[in-house]
Amino acid sequence: MKGYRSAFTKEDLLFTSTPCNAGQYTKIGEYKIVAGELVKLGYLQGDQAGAEGRIHIELKNSAGTTLSGTIRLVALSPQDMPLNPSILFEARTEALNQSSSDRTKQIPFNDLGIALSEDKKYAVNFKPDGSSVTVDKAKSTVLMDITRVLLK
Repeated sequence: MKGYRSAFTKEDLLFTSTPCNAGQYTKIGEYKIVAGELVKLGYLQGDQAGAEGRIHIELKNSAGTTLSGTIRLVALSPQDMPLNPSILFEARTEALNQSSSDRTKQIPFNDLGIALSEDKKYAVNFKPDGSSVTVDKAKSTVLMDITRVLLK
């Protein structure tokens, strides 16, 4: 099945405002796959210079301060149970928030090869460093290339 390039933004993935305890993962957002489509994280293949798919995530609090920690992208069943494999991608915020406009500074985000179907979910989990924080959707940025496949 051939798909087309699309992208998740903060509007697709993040909850409005999410408190997160230091040192533990908290779900800060999710995307539920709609009927008639498959969605794969990433797009095509390539190295740092030639990758078509890229990812940029910069989480901020309500004051606009960039938050540091670890971000995980996970796959969930319609009942919020982890799928196998559950953890699809994990990276430090410092690596993910280099530049929202210069794609050469963003991490390559190749097609991960796992497509989720109707009612399954991609969730974003965040584990902050140091103290507890609140992720503010309005101040944060998410630009994540994905592959969408429309089903007949």
